[in-house]
Amino acid sequence: RAIIRDASLYSANLRWANVSEADLGGTDLDHINATGASFNRAKNISAFEYATLTDANFRDAHIAPDILYAHGNLLCNTITSSGSVIPGPLFGGGDRILHERKERK
Repeated sequence: RAIIRDASLYSANLRWANVSEADLGGTDLDHINATGASFNRAKNISAFEYATLTDANFRDAHIAPDILYAHGNLLCNTITSSGSVIPGPLFGGGDRILHERKERK
């Protein structure tokens, strides 16, 4: 558990970091690499832009689902707050997906 409010983590490497149950209110999480990071039950996640969120876990985190899909975020095998998995890879683009891998038949 940690309180990481109003911090600048811009472009930080949070690969395999465990910020479970952390209060991230007002923290700048733009351009982070959160590959394999755990945000379980984290609070007050307000936004990500151009973040790498592959294999990241947001189970039970206080986060709006559309934030994960926003602004150029890379998602692949990302676990949402509801526990569902975004298989990806896909890139977010505001309120829509810009690119999603097509399965070969």
